[in-house]
Amino acid sequence: LIKRVYICLVLVVVSFLFTGCFDYRDVEETALVAGIAIDKAASGYEVTAEILSMKSSSSEAVPNPVVVAKTSETVWGALEMIVATNVRQLYFGHCVVVLLSKDVAESCS
Repeated sequence: LIKRVYICLVLVVVSFLFTGCFDYRDVEETALVAGIAIDKAASGYEVTAEILSMKSSSSEAVPNPVVVAKTSETVWGALEMIVATNVRQLYFGHCVVVLLSKDVAESCS
């Protein structure tokens, strides 16, 4: 009997510990990326991202796409510059299109 009570108590405690939103992302603090394009530039890489910002009207939210392009020595550096101008964290979970130019594709292989 004591063993059953102990197991039930452990299960209840564990169930409370494992609930929650450990990877929660606030909609107002994220920028949804719909598509991204990576191209070679003279000074590195040019990264172009289409970011959807939701504009709420009186009855429903309407996506308002914004295209941002930045050039840097690395792809990661260009993405950091996009985040710096956008002020919100980029979220690639809804990214539909990833375009690589021929130069980028050939240099990776």
